[in-house]
Amino acid sequence: MQPLRLTAKVLFAVVTTMLFGILTVSKAQAELHVIHGEFFHFGTVGPEIVERKIELVNVGTLPVDVAEVKSSCSCTLAPIDREHLQPGDTATLNVQLDLRRKTGEVEQRVTVTSTNGEEVVVTLAAEVVRALIVEPLSFPTLFGIPAFSEVSTVVTLYNQHTTNITLYPPHSTFEGDVNIAFNIEKAVVVKPGEAFDLTVYLMPVEAGIKTGMVKIPTSSEINPMLSVMLTYGATMPKNSTTEDVGINNISSGEK
Repeated sequence: MQPLRLTAKVLFAVVTTMLFGILTVSKAQAELHVIHGEFFHFGTVGPEIVERKIELVNVGTLPVDVAEVKSSCSCTLAPIDREHLQPGDTATLNVQLDLRRKTGEVEQRVTVTSTNGEEVVVTLAAEVVRALIVEPLSFPTLFGIPAFSEVSTVVTLYNQHTTNITLYPPHSTFEGDVNIAFNIEKAVVVKPGEAFDLTVYLMPVEAGIKTGMVKIPTSSEINPMLSVMLTYGATMPKNSTTEDVGINNISSGEK
C-alpha cells in the first residue's frame, strides 16, 4: 500500500505544478499603462498650440509593439518616440493640440493600439478663451487678380473682453511676390463690445496662387498675437513688367 500512497503524492505534485504553470502562462501578457492617468486638462488657455508629453509604460510581462497612434481630430498630433517596449520600458507621446480655431471647452482623444489589439485611450481637454473673435476666421479668398492691380479684403475683430484691447500695426508672412498694406498704421484701441474692420490692401507683382498669414499684435494677454490666413490668386497681364506700372503706389493704411 505504501508505494500507492507515494504514487498519489507524486501525481498530486505533478498536477499542481502543471496548474501553476498554466496560471503563470495565462498571466503573462503585454499591457500598456498611462503614467499619471489617461485624462489631462490643459486648463484655461488662449487660441494657441499647446503641448504635453504623455508617458506610457509596459507593465506586463511580455513585449509590446505599437501598431498605430490615432487622434480623433486633425488638430491633434501625437507622435510616439518608440514602438517596441520590453516589460518595464516607457514611451513618450509628444502631444500637440492646435486650438487656434477652437472656442470654449474642447476635448480630443489619442488612441494607442498595440499589435495584440490592446487599446489605450488618452483624453485631452482645454477651455479656450478668446478676448478677440475674428469673423470670418480667414480673409475672403481673392482669385483672378490681375498682377499690379490693387484689391482689398476685410475681416472684423470683435472685442468680447471686459477691458480695452489695443491693436498694433500688422505684418504678413508674404515675401516679395506681393505689395501689402493695412488700415492700421498706428495703435488702434477697441473698447469692450466694439469691433474693428481690418482691411488688407494688396497688389500682386507676379502670377500664381499664394497663401500666407496676417499677424496682428495686440495688448491682450489672452490673445497677444492674432493670425489670420489670407489666400489670393493673381494672373499676369500680357506684355506687362514692373516698370510699366507704379507698384509702389499701393494704399497705405487708413482711408
